[in-house]
Amino acid sequence: MMENFQIQNQTDIRFGANRFQKELQTVLAQFGQRVLLVYGGGSIKKSGLYDQVMTALEDFDITELNGIAPNPKIDSVRRGQALVKEHDIQVILAIGGGSVIDASKVIASSRYYEGDPWDLVKDASLRTDLDQLPVVDILTLAATGTEMNYGSVISNPNTHEKLGTVGPNRPAVSFEDPTLTYSVSAWQTAAGSIDIFSHLAEQYFD
Repeated sequence: MMENFQIQNQTDIRFGANRFQKELQTVLAQFGQRVLLVYGGGSIKKSGLYDQVMTALEDFDITELNGIAPNPKIDSVRRGQALVKEHDIQVILAIGGGSVIDASKVIASSRYYEGDPWDLVKDASLRTDLDQLPVVDILTLAATGTEMNYGSVISNPNTHEKLGTVGPNRPAVSFEDPTLTYSVSAWQTAAGSIDIFSHLAEQYFD
């Protein structure tokens, strides 16, 4: 039997079925009303998750950034940077797996940066003195652990680079609902499991 729980590991981790429907409004409201909703392809719409989130956020001012690809591209971060500046975003809501959350962290750093966000990927020290937008996530795939750490991996097809970066920001709140992973394919679930093991091993041997 699955039991809900909440732990504070710098990130406020809220584990359990259907928690975000009850708690998301209150969580986001503490940061502001203007929300950048970041997600990947069409899976959150096919599963009904998108509609559930939009219902929960009917009183918020929502701007959307979709199409975040696996191994997120710097162009997506650039689009996000433009949106958070244009709409004076107060909080980012990332829905998806590691790629969506990775991109959201760098977008959060780029809000108060006047240059190209690729600079922030290449030189993470530039992020240290910047104000950061808060990131809240709803995790849909168990894998990298990005929902509760400082790291991101961003790709730049133009320079043929894929770089890891560590910033000062990690998600403020993470909703982890195992039922959202039920629609994930067996192959992707296995890949996520290997990803988890790999990240645990690298921490152990590092």
